Amino acid sequence: MKNIDQLSQIKDYFEEISISKFRKSKKIYYKSIVYKDYFRFQKFYLPLIRSGNSNATSRLLKKIFKNRRSIRKFNNSLITVKNLSLILNSCFSVIDNNYERRPYPSAGARYPIETYVICVRGINSIDRGVYHYNPRYKYLELINTLKSIDIVKEIFGKSYFLNTSFFVIFTSIPSRVVEKYGYRGLGYMYIESGHMAQNLHLFAGVCKVNSCAIGGFLDTKLIKLLGLREGYEFPIYAVALGG
Repeated sequence: MKNIDQLSQIKDYFEEISISKFRKSKKIYYKSIVYKDYFRFQKFYLPLIRSGNSNATSRLLKKIFKNRRSIRKFNNSLITVKNLSLILNSCFSVIDNNYERRPYPSAGARYPIETYVICVRGINSIDRGVYHYNPRYKYLELINTLKSIDIVKEIFGKSYFLNTSFFVIFTSIPSRVVEKYGYRGLGYMYIESGHMAQNLHLFAGVCKVNSCAIGGFLDTKLIKLLGLREGYEFPIYAVALGG
């Protein structure tokens, strides 16, 4: 009974934060970001290791981290099925069928995050549409057609995303993690989606695919497009990818 009450309150929470439309855009100036520094305390400076003195793997990772950028303006080039497959299977697929282990940390191995793909203009043999990614069997399941890309503009509110090749959408099923961790599990869902998105950004960079994380979208329209069960599964994060 306690879990049922918790899930009901979670549903109310997500519905409350889901906005019906975007606010009118206007230029807002924010204070510059600063970092903390304990001026009065003793300092221990870390040695700076030159790239030439590190191994090949660390040099490659350092280069990948350094080159990561959020690209908001895409051209019309399509992402190949090969690159799409490499990105999805490398970042999200089950790598140990006995334990359902995946290449990112998940609190209690509950894996509350589901992955969807919106192909905006079609990718080679994959038609334009909305797909669910199955991490165990590594295939895309067509769950909805995409007759017009206008709905994408409505959901994400940015016209430059229309040149995107596809979107990866992360949704969460709170009951998977709340039943073990209670309300603390809500935070774990967002942390996990962040782990997954970082994998996605870095691997996309390796494949020379541009990416941009998206935190703002119209929940109600996206829920309908993905065909999610109301009050049970919620979209929480998205990444646009393209050339």
